[in-house]
This record gives sequence, structure tokens and C-alpha cells, in this order.
Amino acid sequence: MLQLTYRKSASFPMNEVQRIKEAYSKRKNKNRGKYSHFFSRQRESEIKEAIRKAGIISLSRKKILDVGCGNGTVLSYFLKENVPQENLYGIDLLSDRIAEAKRLYRGISFTCGNAARLPYPDEYFEIITQATMFTAILDPTMKKQIALKCCES
Repeated sequence: MLQLTYRKSASFPMNEVQRIKEAYSKRKNKNRGKYSHFFSRQRESEIKEAIRKAGIISLSRKKILDVGCGNGTVLSYFLKENVPQENLYGIDLLSDRIAEAKRLYRGISFTCGNAARLPYPDEYFEIITQATMFTAILDPTMKKQIALKCCES
């Protein structure tokens, strides 16, 4: 997790987007949830440590975006830390994951979309997280440009 300032991003080749969607479609429900509890606990621990290292004392007024949010698990951690639902946002490429996230966490704003074209104004978020999104992207240009756009201040 990083404390970042958001910047608008450029467009990317749709073939990489389609490849990602197809890859996730092929492995849909395969071993899903088998290790999720372990990874969720590990991720929460890592988020707490990153927040501590960044010197953030209170999250209650922070606007937080999770890029590649899946079903919203990472954002659920921030609910436990008393971040108001209206300050939490998630974006994911896969519509079925966004549908599940909306079902599980009704007060959080979830968007189905491409992280290369985030639909938010510049400098809207104080914190942007991503857990495994970059592992799904094989195009190095796409990876680099998404990372740069998220990290620009």
C-alpha cells in the first residue's frame, strides 16, 4: 500500500485488457477462497504496517481507492478502521467482481472499469492501494504507465 496522489491516466491497448479478462474468466472459481482468509489476514497486517510507516494517525478523513479491488476485501479492512463508507472507492476490470463487491459492501462506491482510465478527478484520493493487480498485467508499458499515473504528486 502506498500513500499517493492520483493523476488521470492514458489509454492502453484493448488487447491487453481483453487478455486479462479472458485469463480471469478461465480461472473463475478455480480454488477461489481456498487461501483467501490467510491472505486477507496477511494483507491487513501489511496495510497496518504501511500506514504506521507513513505516519498516518487517523484514516477517518482519508479518501481511499483500491485499484483492482476484486470483491472489495481490501476496502473492508478500512471499514474496520472506521473509515466512512463514503470515503472508500474501488475499481476493477471484471464486472462479476464489482457486482459481488456491491452486494457485500453496499455503502462503498465501486466502479467497473480500466485502471488505465480512472474516472476520478486529479488529486481526489489521499491513499491508493493495489494488492495483486500488477501481477495480472503482462504488458510492461501498461504496468509502468498505471504505476506512474498513480504515483505522480
